[in-house]
Amino acid sequence: MKAWLSCRKRSGPLLLATLLSGCGIGSVEMFFVKPGSFDYYSCADLAKAKADAQQREQELKGLIDRAEQGMFGSFIATTTYQTQYVKAQSELKLLAETAQAKNCTIDPMTNRIEPGPLR
Repeated sequence: MKAWLSCRKRSGPLLLATLLSGCGIGSVEMFFVKPGSFDYYSCADLAKAKADAQQREQELKGLIDRAEQGMFGSFIATTTYQTQYVKAQSELKLLAETAQAKNCTIDPMTNRIEPGPLR
């Protein structure tokens, strides 16, 4: 009986991790960005939000690169900047999806988002 209880105690967290792992595949950004948060933005607003998110992503990338040069840099970069960096990337992804859904065209040279043709 004791062996069965011991096995059950050990298998509980493993079972929980297995069940939750299916929920996390491809949806990590859902923890950082609220779905639909850009639905009411116009194409011009999406362009400004995209420029801000790109600037923040580049700033965080520079901070991460600089922090990793130090002795405990990887730890500092991971604990301090990585979450914000993933959030910025998630915002960029959601902005691109929203722009596509709204039929806004994105100029790859200038990263400007313009209203697309109406269907």
